[in-house]
Amino acid sequence: RMLIIVKQGHEESVQSIFDKWDLPWSRIGHVTDTGRMVVTHARQVVADIPAAPLANEAPVYYREAKKPAYLDEVQCFSVQALPDTTDPVEALKQLLRRPNIASKNWIYRQYDFMVRNSSAVTPGSDAAVIRIKEDSVPPLPGQKPFPEKYLALTIDCNATYVYLDPYEGAKAAVAEAARNLACSGAKPLGVTDNLNFGNPYKPEIFYQLKEAIRGLSEACRRFEAPVIGGNVSLYNQNPNGSVDPTPTVGMVGSIDEPEQITCQAFQQSGDAILLLGEPIAKADPLFGLGGSVYLQAIHRRKTGAPPPCDPDLEIAVNGATLDLIRRGLVSSAHDCSEGGVAVALAEACISQEIARGHPRLLGAEVDLSQIPRQRLDALLFGESHARILLSVPSSQLDVALSIAHKHQVEARHLGTVGGASLQIETGTRTLRWDLEALRRIWWNALADMTADLTDTP
Repeated sequence: RMLIIVKQGHEESVQSIFDKWDLPWSRIGHVTDTGRMVVTHARQVVADIPAAPLANEAPVYYREAKKPAYLDEVQCFSVQALPDTTDPVEALKQLLRRPNIASKNWIYRQYDFMVRNSSAVTPGSDAAVIRIKEDSVPPLPGQKPFPEKYLALTIDCNATYVYLDPYEGAKAAVAEAARNLACSGAKPLGVTDNLNFGNPYKPEIFYQLKEAIRGLSEACRRFEAPVIGGNVSLYNQNPNGSVDPTPTVGMVGSIDEPEQITCQAFQQSGDAILLLGEPIAKADPLFGLGGSVYLQAIHRRKTGAPPPCDPDLEIAVNGATLDLIRRGLVSSAHDCSEGGVAVALAEACISQEIARGHPRLLGAEVDLSQIPRQRLDALLFGESHARILLSVPSSQLDVALSIAHKHQVEARHLGTVGGASLQIETGTRTLRWDLEALRRIWWNALADMTADLTDTP
């Protein structure tokens, strides 16, 4: 059920949409200027109450908030005590097996994501893109048909970040959603959220909720993406404790022209590979490793301050990306998030499927040796925000770099698309991965995991 308030004069248009889709509907009332909500039943008034106390004058509910003791410990973490990676080739394989990085095809193939053939970008890229066809909104007599629209949709949240810093983690959820839309050629329109937390009567849990909402609110204002709805799920816990605080962000954006729809997979050999944004955030003492998938998978540590989220830098990088896309210069765009640059490169090489069971694998030769660094693991697997991996025609490389710099965004030429492997030059060694092997790991990870669970007595 859904309540809709229709602009006066558009009632017939809305009713025709319901009728087209065979949806039952009822006209139940109208808006007044009396300031009161009046409900009648069988011609009898059953409720007549002032509206203001239910809306703008509703009392605000304040509960005790207390910073959890664990936050001081995790935010004092330093990577200096950790050894640097000695086997980055194996580390990348381990990361591609992680549920939050591995392909989700085992899930999305279980439902029909091609209903009415309106999916312009199917699951497996940074955001889904759907086509709103002309006949989706039947025009009134004498009106022209509504033009087709293209909408990009994404859902994001890194619950580990929010656990380690509720405020920064919630900001990062909004920022990653906006970044995913930018990689698809879209600008944010609005947000719906799903707030999953434990028992708010516990001051430490209420602190998480309060700080996460503060981060969401600030980021949504900065990205001009209003929260138009959502839901809250509390008391998510068991005797062993609460779930990680998870303010999930669903964001929708608009794409101006169908030619601007962009996917994450590399498209053609010979393209130049660019990285927009700082390779390793200069303001982050943990070099993007705090709360990272690498730290959890390789070192079994869920700790550290997550990478700081700078909305202004995010907006600049997104703006440069959209400008390049709208100029027709971008072949592919993929955000660097969980797993860092190495995972983003691998996904760009292996994530395209031209038909079921028929992937298109397109390799890359990348040189990271000129990027200043203190640690190789941070360079490859650090999760600094505000970074987007682009591929552009080699003939347009200088133009693309110039446009990025006009947006005051750092941009680097990393290498070239092509070949049957992913090859990364680090300055001390050359790393190489076979694409077919990486694809098998990434594509089958969830199915293998569920099979293992099923086989467990």
